[in-house]
Amino acid sequence: RILVTGGDAGIGKVVAENFIQFSNCEKVILACRSEERAKVAIADIIATTPVFPGAAPTAERLELLILDLGDLDQVRVAAEELKKRFDRIDICINNAGLAKPPGDKHKTKAGHDMCMGVNHFGHFLFNARIFPLLLASKAVTKKPARIVAVTSYAHNGSKGVDMDDINYVTRKASTLAAYSDSKLANIQYMYSLGEKLKERGLDGDVTITAPHPGLAASEIW
Repeated sequence: RILVTGGDAGIGKVVAENFIQFSNCEKVILACRSEERAKVAIADIIATTPVFPGAAPTAERLELLILDLGDLDQVRVAAEELKKRFDRIDICINNAGLAKPPGDKHKTKAGHDMCMGVNHFGHFLFNARIFPLLLASKAVTKKPARIVAVTSYAHNGSKGVDMDDINYVTRKASTLAAYSDSKLANIQYMYSLGEKLKERGLDGDVTITAPHPGLAASEIW
């Protein structure tokens, strides 16, 4: 059971297509903000993606979860909905992301900078809320669950996440700078989570990785 945030376009959609075509996975859950866009993506995957030999029909393997990473209250609702539908998640791919210039026009519902809010805070909260589902995976699959945070080499452009002005109230920043900060936060989060899992003896139950996907024609900009 694989969950992909932002699975209706760009890298996320390609990831979903590849799981359908090249694996016998039971479910690919597209966690997306727009129900309309997600349904279009699902219809396209069903119509155009070859099915793995012996796998169930694609329509039975794809599922939609409404997830708005820019609205933390809705993130909590989405996590509870996921728990109602499934007793485990085997892979969670934190793929959804965007790049918007800092400023009052691009804030999350909680008032955070949009890049940091969607790319990092939303995923952080969602992962925390569904963590019991990830911990339940190994008992069934005999393999550790996995969290994959899609990051970016752009994190090297960050001068460090300024915790005193994380929403760019007193300093100016370009779109790329805000995006780079959010990607650095992703990586720092993965390092920190890895340490905490090891400290608690859970590193054999959930593994983490933070790949740079390379340049891709996605829709984040």
